[in-house]
Amino acid sequence: MKKTKQSRSVDVPAKQRPKVVFTFVEAGYGHIAPANGMAEAFERKYGKYCDIVRWYIFRDSESSTVRSYGRALARDTKLLHRSPLYARLQHAGSVMSGQRGSLFFVDAANAVAKHKVIKAIVDMDPDMLVATYFSPAHFALEARRHGLLDCIVAQYSPDPYIYNVWDRRISGDDLYIVNNDMAYKHCLSTGYKAEFVKQVPFVTTKRLPTESKQQLRERLGLPVDKLTVVLADGVYALGKHYKCTKALACSNLPITVVSVCGKNEDMLQKLQKLKVSPNVTFVPLGFCKNMDDYIACADLFVGKGGSNTICECMMLGTPMIIDHYGGMLEKITADYYAGECGCALQITDIHKIVEFLQQVIDNPHILDKYKQASLPYRRDDGADIVADVLFEQLKRRFPNLGKE
Repeated sequence: MKKTKQSRSVDVPAKQRPKVVFTFVEAGYGHIAPANGMAEAFERKYGKYCDIVRWYIFRDSESSTVRSYGRALARDTKLLHRSPLYARLQHAGSVMSGQRGSLFFVDAANAVAKHKVIKAIVDMDPDMLVATYFSPAHFALEARRHGLLDCIVAQYSPDPYIYNVWDRRISGDDLYIVNNDMAYKHCLSTGYKAEFVKQVPFVTTKRLPTESKQQLRERLGLPVDKLTVVLADGVYALGKHYKCTKALACSNLPITVVSVCGKNEDMLQKLQKLKVSPNVTFVPLGFCKNMDDYIACADLFVGKGGSNTICECMMLGTPMIIDHYGGMLEKITADYYAGECGCALQITDIHKIVEFLQQVIDNPHILDKYKQASLPYRRDDGADIVADVLFEQLKRRFPNLGKE
């Protein structure tokens, strides 16, 4: 095992470059998207000063135990969408266990994987490790507490509520980055010191559209003047995706329905077999690299209450109907953005969604208040701001960094 670095402030020789490692965990696209955004922005702005590594920390491990742990995280994410009871039990367990109990369970249940991941992080030898999922940050902090590592740990949470599995035992030059007022206040009320918490705009790789909704529809081959509804349910297309798509596609409403299935090929094939109403223009799609174009061209987006999806809709100027929640965290998230911020609607009854669309057809101005509430969030510089924050934090250890 390597020894802890001794110095906290280093004069960097011209040829020595700090290593910044962005970790990726396949437990929902809401964690991967901000990691991509931050990594792209940091590399574009500061790549000439640092060595940048994008690391799928579990998927690309040489250890079958660690790969299995990563797959278990993905399965857990899917189960949260399929089982409301499991979601409630998990949330209650986290609240009752507190920070120490939650982390104890994580460590005890994954002891072998934890040891191997810690060794991999130590071998990676980062000067800064950036995590958008709790476990890489927790394992890095564990390695540091045992004297095996000395790096800055920067955590980014996209959610308004901070679960107890996010390791609060940060110190020194560490960071905890959030993108909304509720999360910032929650951090301060649950033990984080203000000096470690930074609030930034929503982080994404997407950019504000330069075309109108009609121009986007024309480019995408969609009817220009029809009410356009886009449905998506995360990268796995679980939850109510099929039932809601079927209800809209088989309605008699004169609408365009774009249903995006992500990586769920079985769902795509199932949707392609639907008997669609002649009034409906139906477009079933698989994984979309230009998902932002489809969201931006829509009059309404329908899907689950994930932070990343809600924030993308706000940024792109499209009101969202939240039709279900993949766990209690997403219910809290939906309550915040739909209730306190007023940027979305919560309609979990599919028949009422169809009724609401009829109201929108009759009076499109119903959506105006949601568009207006989203205006403060219509900015795409979040990733650039995070890149600046990370670089300034690195300069606390490497004072010569960035000097030509």
